[in-house]
Parts: sequence; C-alpha cells; structure tokens
Amino acid sequence: MFAEDPQLMTVYEPLWIITKWNKEDSSQIPNWTKNVLDLLRGILSCKFAETAAGVKFLSHTSRKWNGANVKNPFQSQNFCPNWECKKLSRSAKYADTVCLTKYKHSVTKIGETRTPNSSISSFLPKVFLENPDTDIRVIQLIRDPRASFRSRIKLRWMVDWTHRNFRKLVRKVCSNLVANIKFGRNLGKWQDRYLEVHYHDLAGKPLETTRAMYDFAGFEMPDSIADWVVRNTSPSKEELMKESKNIFSPTRNSTANIDKWKQDSPVFLENPDTDIRVIQLIRDPRASLRSRIKLGWMVDWTHSSFPNLVRKICSNLVANIKFGRNLGKWQDKYLEVHYHDLAGKPLETTRAVYNFAGFEMPDSIADWVVRNTSPSKEELMKESKNIFSPTRNSTANIDKWKQDSPVERIQIIEKYCKKALDLLGLKKML
Repeated sequence: MFAEDPQLMTVYEPLWIITKWNKEDSSQIPNWTKNVLDLLRGILSCKFAETAAGVKFLSHTSRKWNGANVKNPFQSQNFCPNWECKKLSRSAKYADTVCLTKYKHSVTKIGETRTPNSSISSFLPKVFLENPDTDIRVIQLIRDPRASFRSRIKLRWMVDWTHRNFRKLVRKVCSNLVANIKFGRNLGKWQDRYLEVHYHDLAGKPLETTRAMYDFAGFEMPDSIADWVVRNTSPSKEELMKESKNIFSPTRNSTANIDKWKQDSPVFLENPDTDIRVIQLIRDPRASLRSRIKLGWMVDWTHSSFPNLVRKICSNLVANIKFGRNLGKWQDKYLEVHYHDLAGKPLETTRAVYNFAGFEMPDSIADWVVRNTSPSKEELMKESKNIFSPTRNSTANIDKWKQDSPVERIQIIEKYCKKALDLLGLKKML
C-alpha cells in the first residue's frame, strides 16, 4: 500500500538482506542488531553513507531481494533519471540526497522473524534513541495466529500440525507475538509513536483503517491510494481470478479472507467438547469419474481439458486420503470407507460405520439397507429413472465402469490417478 504512494520512499523487507549476510557469513551474527540499526538509520533518516551496513545494503538494491511484487524505490526514476541507474554502493551520498529531496517521508516494512530474537524490543528503543532528529512512527500489524499459521502452512513456510515439531513452533511463535504486543503497549515516552493495527480491521474496514494509519503517520493520503485500496480489496471476479495464482498479490477479497482459516482448519480444534467422528467415503476414481460424465457433470476424454481435470481431481483425492491417514491424536476419530466395500458388503459395512460413530443401529436401518441394495427387478425398474434414488443392485454396480467406459478414458484416468489407485490398493486395468 505505502509503496504505491509516490511521496513515500518505501523499502519492503530490507532485513531479508541482513538475514542473508548472517547465513553467508556467520561472523556477521554478533553484529546483527548493529547492522539492523544502521540499515534502519539509512532508510528512515536518509543516512546510508554514514555506516558500512548502509553502504553494503545499497549494493543489493539493483535487483529484487524478496519474492513480493512490491516496487523497488532504488530502481525508480527518482534514483534513476532517464532510467540510468548509478551503482549506489559507490554513490551512497547520492542515495542520501535522493532520499531527502525526492520524497516527503521514508517507510519500511519488516517482518519480526527477521529481527534479532524475533523481537521488536531487540532494536526499537535504540532506533528512537539513535535517530533523535527523525520523527519515527511504528505501526505493528497483528493477525489472529490461527489465520497467520494457516497462511504459513499453505505457503509451506512451516510444517503442519501432523509434524512432531508443530507444537513447539506454535509455542515459540505465539510466545514472541505476546512479547511484541506487550512491548508495543508499554513504550513509555514513545507510546504516542506506536500504533497497533489488527489485520481483521484492515481487511474488514480497509479504507477506514488505511486513513487511520496515514493520519497516525502524519502523511497526506492521496486519492490514488484510496482508489488503490478499494480496487485491491474489492476486486471483480475477473481480477480476483487473474491474481489468484500470485501468492504475493495485494489483490484479495479482503472481507472474505478474514475468517477463511475457519473453513479449512481441522474442525476438531473448534469443537473440543464435541465427540466429532469423520467418515471419508472413497470411490475408485475410474468409477466416480464415469458417474460424473454420465450425469453431465464433467466433460469426457475427447475434450482437451479432460486430462487436466482428471489430474486435479486425483491430486485432491490423494491429498485427502493422506491427510485422513495422518490425523495424529485425532486418528481414532476418522474412518476411511471404500465404496466397493459399502456396495459389496452393504450390511456389514453399515454396521461398522454405526459402531465407529458410536450409534446404535436399529433394525429398521438394517431392513432399509437390504431392501435398497438388493431390490427386486420391479423395484429396480421403478427407480431406474431417478438418478438420486438409493435403490441400486449394489454388487452389480461396483465394476460397472469396466463395461461401458471407453479404453481411452480409462487410460487417461489410470495415467493421472496412479497415486490414488496405489493408495487404495487398486490395480490398473490397462
């Protein structure tokens, strides 16, 4: 957001570079805090030339240093008139001059994980003390840890709950979060220079919260930023689809994102006092895809998109099977049931499902199962036109896909669903 404002020199995640120094040369680690302070002095007070870390940082600014799609001010026309860029590490005083004269304010965004000990207390007081002539303001953006963990896991930046180290990681991250919140709320004489912003406010009331942040910082908010905020937090379906594959894109349906973590986090966490049981019914993909095609719910093998659809469906199936088989402490609350068992041994499998769920199975259900899985010819004929009827000759239905599926369709499905078939213990036909 701030990077879109031309009056601000916004440097996004500069501590990535210092973290890189630490990894490449362990002798830099004892200087971690000093390097952070010197770099922030360069950015916030326009004094890169005064420190070795400030000058060294400038040598990395000719290219992006992180994956985010954020503008690099050092490659802008302010630093590169006529798009001719100087080597700033050799022209640090020039960088200071541009910083001071071409922008009204400097802004930097840093992630706590890249600060010493993941703690703002390790450097923030010294930032104020070492820059007495600069009116530094700090905005700490805080997100519900349940949502932030979901994002980290989804991006594969950390392991999920099934990993043995998950609890330890969560404890450490939340301990740091608590420390940073407490520190920010107890800054003493600098308290008026600190603002705590919650992600759910920024996502739920984006324009209102952005105005509050600008007011706190003492910046004038141009109309272009208001337009940018509205456009990126309330995009059209087409814009959302276009940006959906870019994990760093600022374009999101922000209000829909607030509680998205609830939709795909394990339901057990939200209902600790309820004895929830999960039964996953899994069908041979060759049979389930045949049914979808027959019902007109998806295209057949002759369509150009068929292989991609099959790949996607079976990739999801594999993920769901693996997830269900690795539920850790909740494993006893999960039962995997195969369609061919339910169809081949309907009464026996139904009893097993009832037993797992902890339900008493009445005789009426046993009668219903027998009646609907072994119907007479008359009953079968009567229900044949109702695609949603539960009345079927279940044993005859198990391998029906073999009888009327084209060889080409089976070949494609078996090619892209090999992992799923292997997990289910099913042999290839071709």
